[in-house]
Amino acid sequence: MNTLRSLPLSLPATFFESARSGPPMNTLRSLPLSLPAAQWDLVTFFESARAYAKLVGGGALSLMGVVAIIWGGILLVKKLMANQQDQTSWLKIAGLIMVGGALMVGGFSLIAGIAEGGKTTIEDLGGGFIVFSMFFGG
Repeated sequence: MNTLRSLPLSLPATFFESARSGPPMNTLRSLPLSLPAAQWDLVTFFESARAYAKLVGGGALSLMGVVAIIWGGILLVKKLMANQQDQTSWLKIAGLIMVGGALMVGGFSLIAGIAEGGKTTIEDLGGGFIVFSMFFGG
């Protein structure tokens, strides 16, 4: 016990002050809390909503593709094991497996590509004038 008392121990005065007052309260104030300026306008809102809808919609389409592949596989095995009583067509089974695989791999980008092809076709037919003239009698 005498050895502990004989050790030279010098602590700064601020140590004793902080020990009496408890933990330092300014630790949160010293953190850098600079957030980017939020943009609250309609354009940013709709762009964010569009990106989120693409993400969720793509996931939903991929999930439907997985379900279609599984259901097509179940119908295939059921048709192969049944005795001429199964009325499911081979075309339906093949379609489920192929379309399901395309949706599973492609998701939203596959559907967006198909829609882009349709848009290009309409523009090639006259800039959309033919479609509008059918509806509005122009």
